Amino acid sequence: MVVKGDELEWYVTTGGGQTAVSTNGRRNVVAVKDKVVLIDPLGNISEIELSSIDKKSLKVLNKTI
Repeated sequence: MVVKGDELEWYVTTGGGQTAVSTNGRRNVVAVKDKVVLIDPLGNISEIELSSIDKKSLKVLNKTI
């Protein structure tokens, strides 16, 4: 994840390969049970399963949400 002012840029690996997801501020990053939901500026939703995150990335995520 890279912080650019109020924008957060997330670099994630999916079944289809690597991609980037941008969110405007922390209000568009929501923890829901065992997932984190990212909402981009166009309203697209990406879900991250917490069980699939490595320890280093989880530490960064916990500081964000």
